[in-house]
Amino acid sequence: MMTYLKFLIAPFVGLFVIPSLVNSQNLEEILQKTDSYRSLDTKHFFIYLQISAPGEITREMEAYTSRTQSMVKFMMPAKEKGRVMFREDIKSLWFFIPGNKRLVRISQTQRLTGRVSVGDVLSVSFSQDYEPISSKTDPEDPNLLMLELKGKTKHAQYRKIMLWLDNKTYMAKKSQHYAISGKMLKTVFYDEYKEFNGQLLQSVLRVQDEIRKEPDTFVKFLDYQPVELPDNFYSKEMLPNL
Repeated sequence: MMTYLKFLIAPFVGLFVIPSLVNSQNLEEILQKTDSYRSLDTKHFFIYLQISAPGEITREMEAYTSRTQSMVKFMMPAKEKGRVMFREDIKSLWFFIPGNKRLVRISQTQRLTGRVSVGDVLSVSFSQDYEPISSKTDPEDPNLLMLELKGKTKHAQYRKIMLWLDNKTYMAKKSQHYAISGKMLKTVFYDEYKEFNGQLLQSVLRVQDEIRKEPDTFVKFLDYQPVELPDNFYSKEMLPNL
């Protein structure tokens, strides 16, 4: 009898194991596809963005990035123009003020406007700092795929990110961001995508405060452009010249 049962079961064992393995192998590819809607398909690129929240200063910035490193220059308000944030790597973030030769080390969690922090602006890629560890179909919407991301190192800004994607295009629709303590800090809605230089990219994000329940913060990506930059561009020595 047992021999007969093994004979019946054996052909179906692979059906339960193989899809899980394939899914695990594909999670990184899915996340990279999601990231393709967040950056131009070039070595270096430029982003002009605006961050606004009710009752707070509206900031406009120029961001130069290679995906792993970023330089962000403040353009507005006028009193902040010329200030620069620099991501050297995930552990080293710096702030530079014109006329002050001293660099100040800053934290990824330092607040900029509303619920948008330094790390949110200096990173343009989920897969840069996070890895997908599981996925499932949203039980409330079968058209959405849910990915759970965890930080690759202890230096990641968030302990965990839950990411909702369109299950066909893998465009981000929503993400929830969690602190080291496990508390949810914010929810980000990816409200609009727009074509820039022939590539469909995120254009409007809405950030919802999950702690103080303050009005939503908006991040608008007004322009993306490919740029040619020297190899030493992402360095502390370049900050006074940006």
